[in-house]
Amino acid sequence: MVMRLPENLDLDKVIQNNLMLYKKMKLNKYKLMFVCDALVKSRAVNWRKMEESGTTFAPLSSTLLELVVYNYYDYLKFLVAVGVMESDGSFIKGEKCKGYRFSQIYRGQKLVYRSVDDYKLQKSYKKLLTYLDKKRDKETRGYRYLTHWWDAGKLKIDEKGALEWIEDYKIRNIQMVKGNKKLNPKKMQEAVRTKIDKAEDMKTLVLHINHKGCHYSFSGEGHRFYNPISNLKSELRNFLTWDGQPLVNIDIKNSQPYLSLILHDLDFWEKKGKWEGERGLKDEMKEWKRYIDVNRIIMFLKTAETQAEQDFPAPNFQLLVSEGNFYSFIQSIWGLHFPERFADRRKTKKEVLRLFYCNPEKEDWLDMYATCDLFKDFFPRTYNLFRMIKTNRYQLLPILLQRLESYLVIDVICKRISKMDPTIPMFTIHDNIITTEQHADVVKKVMEEELERYVGYKSTLSVEKLGPEKPQHIHQMPTTAAQVQMAA
Repeated sequence: MVMRLPENLDLDKVIQNNLMLYKKMKLNKYKLMFVCDALVKSRAVNWRKMEESGTTFAPLSSTLLELVVYNYYDYLKFLVAVGVMESDGSFIKGEKCKGYRFSQIYRGQKLVYRSVDDYKLQKSYKKLLTYLDKKRDKETRGYRYLTHWWDAGKLKIDEKGALEWIEDYKIRNIQMVKGNKKLNPKKMQEAVRTKIDKAEDMKTLVLHINHKGCHYSFSGEGHRFYNPISNLKSELRNFLTWDGQPLVNIDIKNSQPYLSLILHDLDFWEKKGKWEGERGLKDEMKEWKRYIDVNRIIMFLKTAETQAEQDFPAPNFQLLVSEGNFYSFIQSIWGLHFPERFADRRKTKKEVLRLFYCNPEKEDWLDMYATCDLFKDFFPRTYNLFRMIKTNRYQLLPILLQRLESYLVIDVICKRISKMDPTIPMFTIHDNIITTEQHADVVKKVMEEELERYVGYKSTLSVEKLGPEKPQHIHQMPTTAAQVQMAA
């Protein structure tokens, strides 16, 4: 049994320097290692969410920790007290776990394997694995057509190539940070540590893929399917193969705006609509409607044009989205008013999600929601529809869209493909389906047909052949001091 820990973390020395507290709390060194390893794994799995929310604190699941270390909180208290970890101290019941991170001295360090030779810990760890296996089997019951591709163990990653790419990525990003003259020395050092930690987290994810017994599960109210590649940085997917064969990634472009078109459709809300017969969503739809005034939305949608639309020559939201021009339109208009926040397509996508998912109660006084006024002016009908959905629970809109995404991609598209040809391998990453080159056309065709049938508009799909020659942008990053400064 091995754990991954920061290279400079010497727990023997930490224990010796704090021996009285260690003995008083009746702790075990190997359990300390387990808690530290749990933080490493959580940081790797949650890196994307952490980056989006601008935090370096990773959540730790008390349920999973307790299965291995019954008094896990004592271990966390000790690690914080002796300066190995730090906590954000923020806990919101049902919404947010306390976040933890390694203290400054242990951040920005290479992660190394440490052997654990403790019978009791190994026995408890096996209980955790059994619990996770049972939980996975329960959550994925009825989805064998999707999960058996993972169980086959034929999806592999070129570890050597992927790890080399990560090292290159890390070096270039550190160069970028050091070339940014706007950062003071303290902020620059912390930024460098963050870049190193991110690279180590990527390595953790890569090294996990080829190991047997991979873990996958559905999670959250959005019923998203998480697996060893769902958190993998997109460029690293180029090092994946299935049984030695190259792969193709088929992606729904503008997926969240595109799927939101369903919410503009009366059929989705009316009892006699086509969605009412979708058994896979029956329970969720009942739950959603507890928070939503459905009759109000139906009346609203039956109105051909709102007064706001008559007063303002607004572009057509549905048309922009269905033709794949929504993000470029947003960037061109919003970029005039908020140039930094809409500087490129990546930032624009992030800001669009903020526009969609903003808390209506905070919209009028938080600076980050200043972009909402433009959205209200340009797309009043969509704005008001979203606001009505979020009235009693503002988190409901992303839950709705994620659940619809999961349902269409997994329950509808993948299931149909499996019935048509059970030999077609499929690996999903939310709104993406990865398959082999020879089956790409079939998968794409089914995706187009089912999405248009359910959404009511043609989808825009991007088809990308994966391969190690693809991640070229790393080698196009600035290398000279002048280029680095310009990029920064």
